[in-house]
Amino acid sequence: GVMISHDNMVYEAEGIADTGLITPDDVQLLFLPLAHIFAKVLEATWFRLGHVMAFAESIPKVVENMGEVKPTFMASVPRIFEKVYAVVKSGAEGKPGVAGKIARWGLKQEEKATVAELNGQTPGGLGWSIAQKVFIPKLAAGLQGKFGGRLRFFISGGAPLPPDIAYFYKHAGIMILEGYGLTETSAATCVNRPDQTKIGTVGPVLEGTEVKIAEDGEIMIRGRGVFQGYWNKPEATKEALEDDGWFHSGDLGAFDGPFLKITGRKKDVSVKGNGKSEL
Repeated sequence: GVMISHDNMVYEAEGIADTGLITPDDVQLLFLPLAHIFAKVLEATWFRLGHVMAFAESIPKVVENMGEVKPTFMASVPRIFEKVYAVVKSGAEGKPGVAGKIARWGLKQEEKATVAELNGQTPGGLGWSIAQKVFIPKLAAGLQGKFGGRLRFFISGGAPLPPDIAYFYKHAGIMILEGYGLTETSAATCVNRPDQTKIGTVGPVLEGTEVKIAEDGEIMIRGRGVFQGYWNKPEATKEALEDDGWFHSGDLGAFDGPFLKITGRKKDVSVKGNGKSEL
């Protein structure tokens, strides 16, 4: 067990509130498991800001609930974004007639644009500019409608967000802000902001938290969000927490300006797309 103090949670709520990411006027739909630190931090921030919170009926009903609640933001694990993307793709593939031809062609152009972005280029060309006029507005309206029509952004965490999925949503006019943290850091350590975001990174560090990259590339974290230790495991605690408060995350990373980029894991621990760690 990871020992998290009340002050850890208060710090998280204040740190997230200070980013201006979430406001008292927001409406959030929460479907994450409530025992998970990701949901706990969202709840603490809700108490801090007093916005409207709606709880989803179940995971299969999330998209349906979004249509009913019309959230202004929602936090999710990457798996949900991948599922919606797969639905859009299979819908286009099964569409008859001219509409199907346009949808399939449009998705091809979007894929080419994503490849350009992944290579650090600006998407261009005649195909892409036509797709932006005839296909993208339909795609954007369809997705926004599905999500309730008021969505400002999604927050993604719990596992790495594939950049091609992030670009697909960006092209469709929907912002996914990726964040990073561990149970040991009370969830949020870094998060992208609407006005300061870079796909492929987990964003700038929360104020009041320090992050440094060790010589072997490991991400080291220190601050009020860092846990108190492992319950009844002094040896494991000693291994993970330095005397001066630096925590060994086990993740490898690098800074790209103010943005932290996760480049891999130090040990053979993989976090699956649904946010579950598997040794």
